[in-house]
Amino acid sequence: MRLYTLLFLGITLLFSCEKTTSSKLNNDCSSIEADGEHLVLNNYYFQSLSNNTVLATHSYQKMGDSLAIPLYKMYPVFPKEDSAAWNIEFKANKYLIQKNLLIAEIEQNNHDATYALFNLDKGVKLLDYTYDKFEILFLDETEKRFLGFYSRNAALKEESNFSFDDQTLGFFSYASVHGEIQNVKINLIESLVPDSFDISNPVVELKAIEGNAIELNSGKTLYFSGSNGKQSAVVAFDIFLTFYSLNNYTPFTFQLQVRNDQMQLVENNSESVFQIVAL
Repeated sequence: MRLYTLLFLGITLLFSCEKTTSSKLNNDCSSIEADGEHLVLNNYYFQSLSNNTVLATHSYQKMGDSLAIPLYKMYPVFPKEDSAAWNIEFKANKYLIQKNLLIAEIEQNNHDATYALFNLDKGVKLLDYTYDKFEILFLDETEKRFLGFYSRNAALKEESNFSFDDQTLGFFSYASVHGEIQNVKINLIESLVPDSFDISNPVVELKAIEGNAIELNSGKTLYFSGSNGKQSAVVAFDIFLTFYSLNNYTPFTFQLQVRNDQMQLVENNSESVFQIVAL
């Protein structure tokens, strides 16, 4: 039965592709069409996840434009009860699917590589980041938290949901696997300018409190191993972010903390350099 369902979906997608495009390529569901001054390459294909979910993917890419970044549209088509339950759109030079997570990467000259993290069970974006993502893990593998820094030097920054001003270094985010996200804005005092700091390589450390979690990957991952570890009252840890000045590479550190699964500011810890604003 499943084979017939997938075959029907494949025929439907191919038919749709032929109806909306002008020139077929090869025997797969690909086409070329005109879009203003550029030709556009469309690709339609299926992807199977480890949980037997099948996603339909449409990529849209301008040909002959070396700066053009492909646009992707993705949605579930199998099992039937999940069909079209959600859809996501994202730009990416490349993307990676790991179990139920999708990581889309954008590269742009003279900018920091930028990533977007999606939950493919729910079709929601979890996190935008430029440097690296950090993880909070639990005994229940379906519960995770993610943290990441988003730089003012991000690729396609103007298309992000973040608002920068002249004193903004970037943003730091704390997100759950269900899509809830908390953000803080990292500004400098007015006498300092972002160009005087290395904003592409901050050092981020996650610190457990009194042994309530195991620190892994040199402080990039915390693992709460207790059976009640995912309960919000238990999720508590400290976050240290260090930026280096470019003049003499002096480190400047400030602290955030998570208590009851909520990211909070810590007063009087910014060495009169940073202004941290909760959003």
